[in-house]
Amino acid sequence: MPLGEGHKKNWGTVQVDVDSITHLLKFYGHHPQENHQDNPIYRLGLHRFRELFRGLNVKATFMVVGEDILNVENQEIIKTLADDGHEIANHSFRHRYGFSRLNSQAQYEEIASAGKRIEELTGQRPAGFRAPGWDVDCRTISILERLGYEYDSSILPSYLNPIMKLAHRLMSIQNRSRRPSGMGSPMLAFSPNYPYYPDNRYIWKRTTKRSILEIPCTTLPFGRIPFYSNFNMLLGRKFFDLCLGAIRRHPCNYVFHAVDLMAPDELDQELLVHPNAKMPLQEKQALCGYFVKRLKENYKLVVTIEMAKKIKQAPHSTYYEEHL
Repeated sequence: MPLGEGHKKNWGTVQVDVDSITHLLKFYGHHPQENHQDNPIYRLGLHRFRELFRGLNVKATFMVVGEDILNVENQEIIKTLADDGHEIANHSFRHRYGFSRLNSQAQYEEIASAGKRIEELTGQRPAGFRAPGWDVDCRTISILERLGYEYDSSILPSYLNPIMKLAHRLMSIQNRSRRPSGMGSPMLAFSPNYPYYPDNRYIWKRTTKRSILEIPCTTLPFGRIPFYSNFNMLLGRKFFDLCLGAIRRHPCNYVFHAVDLMAPDELDQELLVHPNAKMPLQEKQALCGYFVKRLKENYKLVVTIEMAKKIKQAPHSTYYEEHL
């Protein structure tokens, strides 16, 4: 059920990670050809998300990879999303896994290069960033702050992180992949599971107000189970509603992936190991539509930069006392 009439809705945001076919194949240890066509994710998956959000009058934040928008067809799709009022945020230039293992200069180039491409395409500087594979460190935050970013959204504060890393290794073992699986430091699992200002030395600790805000993927207060599409599509509507009741007094950052709205026969066979990849498209569309509808009933849904600004405008002590 939606919140009662007397209940004040909290801020919420919906994000879509736009990981192309090439980057998904690399995640599972494959080596796609240089001429691999990535357009299905953009042409089909993003089109379906656009129609879903348009039907529910919701604005979302799309995290895009810089090198993917070098493709002219992809550029037109991203520009259309921006023209619709959706936010286009930075998901690095090459989507390099093991992002926190890169040296500071490499991190800077990944962020700055993607930001430049997005600004050239949309006419607006991106205000937010997500590192590939939820893999971030204090240097990343400092670089973002130096480049004028308003928020980072790279932390998945879940106790299940080690299990998810192991699952990735098992799914990639047939390819003898040594590619880092992400998730960053094990300490990130203990980060606040609500928006906070990250400490300069210990990113998983909150500090006094600074110019950049961390907006992690929302996780549940019990067990820190991720509240995002992979788990909710697997476990269905009842589990989603149970989770929603547990977290709705906090600000919510709900994350989809563009591949969530791809039919099984639209994906490379190697990607059918991806969570929910074999689910029929019609069922995926029904579930994603239900999730967004329920989020809209219970939250004031805005693009992520708008939520970040609203939180920053609130007095620091009042924000934590009233919302958290």
